[in-house]
Amino acid sequence: HGYEGAVRLLLDGGADVDARGSGQATPLVMAVIAGYERVVQRLLGHGAAVNVRAEGSMTPLYVAAMLGNDRMVELLLHHGAEADARMPDGATASSAAAEGGCDRVLRLLLDHGADVDGVGADGMTLLSIAIREGRQRVVDLLLDRGADINRVERVADGTGSTTPLLQAIRNRRDDILGLLLDRGADPGRANATGVTPLWAAACGGNAAIARLLSYRGAPVNVQLRGRGSPLAGSTPLFVAAHRGHGGVVCALLNGGA
Repeated sequence: HGYEGAVRLLLDGGADVDARGSGQATPLVMAVIAGYERVVQRLLGHGAAVNVRAEGSMTPLYVAAMLGNDRMVELLLHHGAEADARMPDGATASSAAAEGGCDRVLRLLLDHGADVDGVGADGMTLLSIAIREGRQRVVDLLLDRGADINRVERVADGTGSTTPLLQAIRNRRDDILGLLLDRGADPGRANATGVTPLWAAACGGNAAIARLLSYRGAPVNVQLRGRGSPLAGSTPLFVAAHRGHGGVVCALLNGGA
C-alpha cells in the first residue's frame, strides 16, 4: 500500500527484502508496479535484487518501462538494472518503451547502454516497432542516436523481410515515411526479395506515396525480383495497372515510368 515507514521498520527488523509474495513477485517488483517511488528507494537502499524476475519473468526495469514511468526507470538504472536484459519472449525494456511511445524512458535506456538497433520479442528492431506503432518522437530519437535507417530485417511472422520505409508504407504511416525520407532513407532500398518502397506503394494503391517516392528519386522501372512469384519481373507500373490502381498509374507515368 506504499507505507514506506512500515517497510523501513520491517527491513530494520530483519525482514527479507527479496521475499516472494503473490505470483512469486518480490516487494521491489510490486512497488514498481504500484508506482511507489519512495518504497522502491527504501528497498534498493536495503540491497533489493534489482534484476530479479517475477512470475512471467519480467524484471522491475521492464515493468517500469512498460508503464512509461521514467522516474522509476532512472532510479532502477542508477542502482544497476541491466538496460538490455531480455525477457524469455525476447522483449526488452527498450522494445517496451518503443512500442509504448515512451521516448523519455527510451532515452534513459540508451544513455545506459541499450542497443539502438536492438530487437524486441518479434525480432523487429526498435525503429521498426516505433514505425509500426506510429511513435514519431521515438523514431526521431532512434535516428538521432544512429539507428540504421536502411536496415533490411525479417518481418515479425518470419515469412519475409522489410525496411523502415516498407514498414511505414505497410502500416500507412505517411507522416513517418516523410520523416524517414527527410532523414536520409534510401527511397529505392529493396527488401531481401526485391520489393522496393515504390513497388509496395503501387501494389497497395497508395497514389500519394507513389507520387512522393518518385519525386524523391525512387527508381520507377525496377522489376520485382524473386522466384516463384507470379509477379516476379513486374514493375510498379505493371502491378498498379494489374490491380486497377488508376491514381498510382497516373503518378508513375508522371514520374517517368
